[in-house]
Amino acid sequence: MMGNRYVEAFSYFPIFRRFTYVSMAYALSRAGMYLVTSFGLVYLNEWFGESGLLIIFLPCAIASLWGIQYFEKLEKQFKTPSNTQEKAE
Repeated sequence: MMGNRYVEAFSYFPIFRRFTYVSMAYALSRAGMYLVTSFGLVYLNEWFGESGLLIIFLPCAIASLWGIQYFEKLEKQFKTPSNTQEKAE
């Protein structure tokens, strides 16, 4: 389940700064997407055709997979209760 991995990733942030970091990251991502969709996609599609979309989508996909891999490595390193077989009942 991919959704649980994203929630567990936020538990690595300090508790008092977690809301600030997550909300700022969300706000910056929304601002970036607004700029990309309003300006970038039109010009990329005009100059490079359909392959111009890959210029934006491939780095985003690679960055997402890299982040997931990093947090999975942290879970294996610290053996958090979410990934161990012997959970407290």
